[in-house]
Amino acid sequence: MAHELQMPAAARARFLADLSHEVRSPLHAIIGFSELLTDEAFGPLNPEQKSVAQDIHSAAEHLLRLMNDVLDLSRLQMAKLDLQIEVLSLAAVVERSVHIARGLAPEKRLALVAEVDPALAARADERRVLQVLHNLLANAIRYSPPGGTVTIAARPEETVVWTLVHDQGPGIAPDDQERIFTPFVRLHGVEDYPGIGLGLSAVRKCAELMSGRVGVESRPERGSIFWIELPAGERA
Repeated sequence: MAHELQMPAAARARFLADLSHEVRSPLHAIIGFSELLTDEAFGPLNPEQKSVAQDIHSAAEHLLRLMNDVLDLSRLQMAKLDLQIEVLSLAAVVERSVHIARGLAPEKRLALVAEVDPALAARADERRVLQVLHNLLANAIRYSPPGGTVTIAARPEETVVWTLVHDQGPGIAPDDQERIFTPFVRLHGVEDYPGIGLGLSAVRKCAELMSGRVGVESRPERGSIFWIELPAGERA
């Protein structure tokens, strides 16, 4: 009879940290050398060689993102993150998120629109809010059609404040709207997009650790609105 080997939580955390370090170090080297090749630092390349160097660079960056996602999700599940809860200006955090997101897919010519009242504030960890918004904006950009619009807005409601990311993507069926926040779940029809289904589960765990919630409102072919609810804060 087979028995499942259970690794203690602390040992698992150390193992994942060590594995991440061992894998990420050579990946950084691969990314660096492939960038040098692509920039023709060692001499001119023909089009086929340059294409191969770009493929190596893209694949290594993809693997690095996956390793970071796996490690981050493990830390989140074990509640091992050090959070610095403070009163944040939502407008400032959203502005930073949008600035970063503008470089994600310039070829799609998407309009990124921010609609946030400068007076709105939340009690949260700034770095983790940026992580959540970056993930939601990256998904919105990934699934929106070229030339479309991605909107990020915020609104207060009693003791909480909502931040909403609205895309013009294919939408999500009602039966799938809870499943997408489960680790390693990917919906049918998104196989051509990168990822292994960890981003939204990390988003949910981040929100929960900050006493918040996340969710989605969507209809097939009508786009999606992903939202994060956080405790409201009063700015001095």
